[in-house]
Formats: sequence, structure tokens, C-alpha cells
Amino acid sequence: MAEQVILGGKKASEVAREEGVSRQMVAKVTKRIREAITKYKGQPGDWEVVTVVVPPKEAEEIRRIARRV
Repeated sequence: MAEQVILGGKKASEVAREEGVSRQMVAKVTKRIREAITKYKGQPGDWEVVTVVVPPKEAEEIRRIARRV
């Protein structure tokens, strides 16, 4: 469920409806996964994990930026 929200860009309410669970359950699971990603990756707590799909040239620029911070 969290994958559908985090990577798929779906709303928690949409996933909940499709999976037959409450929106709160999807939100809770998604929050736990995001917190685990933040802890594992070691970035500051106020930073955000952003997943995007971009052409190769832009991807390389994003990787260069990530290496600087």
C-alpha cells in the first residue's frame, strides 16, 4: 500500500478503497515506511525524500546536486 502512495503517487484514500482498508491504515503504514526511509538514508529529519522519473541528462544533474549536499 505504501508503495502505491510513495512511488505510485496515489492518494491514501484511493489505495484504501482499492484494498478494502481504512484511509487511516494506509496513512499509518505510509508514515512508518517514510520514517524508516529517512532513518535508513540518514538525511536530516526536515528533509524530504523525492522520487522522480526524468530523462538521463537531468538525472545526472540531480545526482551531482545530491553529491554536493
